[in-house]
Amino acid sequence: MSDRGIAEGYLVISDISGYTAFLSGTELEHAQGIIEDLTETILGSLTPVLTFVKLEGDAAFCYAPTERFSSPEYLLGLLETCYCAFEDRISDMRRNTTCTCTACASIGTLDLKFVAHRGSYVVRRVAGTTDLAGPDVIAVHRLLKNSVRESTGLSAYAFVSNACLDGLPPATGSWSHAESYESLGTIDGRVYDMKRAAERLRDDRSTFIEADQADGELVYDLDVPAAVAWALFSDAAMAPKWSSGSKDQYDVPNEDGRVGIDSERHCDHGNWASRSRVLDWKPPHYYTLHRVTTKTSWNSPPPSRETLLVEPRQGGGSRVTFRIRLDDRGIVNRLKMKTVWPLVRRSMLKDTERLNAFAHEQYLSQAEAEEAAAEVASR
Repeated sequence: MSDRGIAEGYLVISDISGYTAFLSGTELEHAQGIIEDLTETILGSLTPVLTFVKLEGDAAFCYAPTERFSSPEYLLGLLETCYCAFEDRISDMRRNTTCTCTACASIGTLDLKFVAHRGSYVVRRVAGTTDLAGPDVIAVHRLLKNSVRESTGLSAYAFVSNACLDGLPPATGSWSHAESYESLGTIDGRVYDMKRAAERLRDDRSTFIEADQADGELVYDLDVPAAVAWALFSDAAMAPKWSSGSKDQYDVPNEDGRVGIDSERHCDHGNWASRSRVLDWKPPHYYTLHRVTTKTSWNSPPPSRETLLVEPRQGGGSRVTFRIRLDDRGIVNRLKMKTVWPLVRRSMLKDTERLNAFAHEQYLSQAEAEEAAAEVASR
C-alpha cells in the first residue's frame, strides 16, 4: 500500500441469483435461514484467500491484493471451487429436508454468479467497519447489473473484466462480453460457465494415493485455514517463495486453457528438475500428479505419482499430506527411496516454519495491515 493508502488488487462480488423472488414468494423465516446457510458456504470457500468486506443483501463483497495470486487463473479456480461448494450445499439441503414449506421446496431455484474486476482501491473505516472506496470499486458493483443472462442464457457464471484477466488466454467454456455504463464507459471481459466448470471439477476420474499405497509420506501441520493451504500448494509459483528446495515452479495450462487435469507443472530444484502432468484435480481437497525428471541427481525421485491432500485440522489450522508412489517398485528404486527419502523428507519439513510464516503474511497479515492503516486514517 502506498503512502496515500491506495492499493491495487482483485475486487470480487458473489451474488445469489433468484434471491428476491425466493424471499418474497416463500415463508420468510425458513427462507432467511436457507440464505444465511448458503452465504456461510460461499464465504467459507472464498475467505480468507479473499478478504471479506461486507454483505450487500444477497451479495458478498471481497477483495485481494494483486500479489495474492500469481495469475488470475488461480482466482478463477477459487470461484469455481466456491460454486461447487454452493451446488453441493444446495443438493444436501434438498436431499435432507423433510419440510414441505414453499421455501424449502424452492431451494433449487437459487443459483450463484460472480463478477470480478481488478483496479485500485482505498481501504477505509466507516462507522467502525472496514469498507473499500474508489472508481474501480464502483465499477465492480456496476458489473452486477449486466446482460449476461440475456445474451448467454447462463444463470451461473463469472463475468470477469479484461483488467482482471490481465492477458490470460481465453479458455474453453468462456465467451467475450462487454457492458457499457454511464460515466464508466465500456467494460470488456469474459463470461465463464460455472456449471460447466463444476462438471469438469467433478470428473469421474479419480487417482488418489492412500497411505498404505505410498512409498513415502510427509505431513505439514499449518496454522492457517485449509482454504489458504490449498491456495498455496495449487498455485505453482508460490513454492519458491517459501521452499528452500524449489528454485522455480510454474504451471502450463491444458487444452482448455486451465490448470487442472492434463495441465503440466514444471519444477526446478537446482540440482534436479522435473515435469509433471495432473492426473486428478479435486479442489480444495487434493490433486495427483505424475512426475518424471528432466534433469537427474542423487536425490531426484524416479518416475512416480504424487498426491497432495489438504484437510482441516481439528481445533483449527490445516494438515497437508504429501504421498509418493513409484511407477517401478522394483528393488533398485525401492532401495533408493529407502536411502534418499528420509533425507528429502527432513529437508522439506525444515521449511514448515517458513511456510507458516509466508502463509500468514500472504493471506492474513496484508488484510490486517490494510485495516489498521484505514483505522489510523479515519481518526
